[in-house]
Amino acid sequence: MRCSVVVLSLVLLFAVLAGCKRIDDEVIPGLTWTMSDYNPVLEPNSEPSTALCGWYNGNVSFPWVVKEGADFKMWFTGTNTEGEDRIGYASNWDGQDWNYVYENAVFEASPAPGSWDSGGVWNHCVIKDGSEYKMFYSGYESATGSGDKIGLARSSDGLVWTREPSNPVINTKPGTQYEKAVYSGTVLTSGTTYKMWFSGVAANDVVRTFYTTSTDCVTWDTPTVVLDVGPDTYDAFVAFLPSVLFDSEKYHMWYMGYGPNGYAFCYATSINGTNWAKHGVARRTGTTQSWEAHSFVSACVLLDAQTFRMWYAATSSVDGKTRIGYGTSPAPPAP
Repeated sequence: MRCSVVVLSLVLLFAVLAGCKRIDDEVIPGLTWTMSDYNPVLEPNSEPSTALCGWYNGNVSFPWVVKEGADFKMWFTGTNTEGEDRIGYASNWDGQDWNYVYENAVFEASPAPGSWDSGGVWNHCVIKDGSEYKMFYSGYESATGSGDKIGLARSSDGLVWTREPSNPVINTKPGTQYEKAVYSGTVLTSGTTYKMWFSGVAANDVVRTFYTTSTDCVTWDTPTVVLDVGPDTYDAFVAFLPSVLFDSEKYHMWYMGYGPNGYAFCYATSINGTNWAKHGVARRTGTTQSWEAHSFVSACVLLDAQTFRMWYAATSSVDGKTRIGYGTSPAPPAP
């Protein structure tokens, strides 16, 4: 699983950089979560890697959920015991009992030798754009933990995907704060504009959150840093993997932070999507159940009927496997 490779390389770093306001002593929806009694709601398969469904017998992570009507649809990263990353699909009606997992991965590494995403695909965002599904995904050429880029794929049913011919749509760039790797985050639509928040890795391995816009999902404006690390310790090394939503009044972001006290699931808000106020830690590793006690990996949050619904991936302190959990938090009153 790619996320652990990136974060573990940051253990010796300590960057205290200002730039985002912190709000203290305030009870804020989005920080207090009630975890499902059924957690984890999706676990790795026990089949051998060569068997049907064995493609996710190592880890399940990076859930991304879309609600259509009464149905929840999840795309997730499945990793087998050989470390191969693929993207799978599951669906259900309540967001917890993921009893239907599509038996084959729906999106895999490119079969073209030497292709930028021939090593694996992972960490994705899916949107329903009219009659078409669009997936923004992270891909890599080899399993070395560096050089990731962001690609685009399209589908009419969410199961059969076609890559954008001009991929990758977000590339690394020498001399920038995302010159080492970029990781997919969230894409939202606003009229004819697509807004993307993604993660970028600098030469010194500090990971920040960037923002860019596009009118066609293929050509994107020059990215800018909108969520930096620090100044508090909970995200002193890393502020990345953003899940962003807009509630008609403001933007909400949940992201993974990492600092000297370990991993944290963090929360921030913004009026315009570019200037963010950090609200602190929603959950921290080491104070949770054993299946999620080692580290948080990623999260996807939806606003549904005045409730924030979160699907998140976390790694066990017992067997080292990553599983997917579910929780809810009250949303602010509608404006």
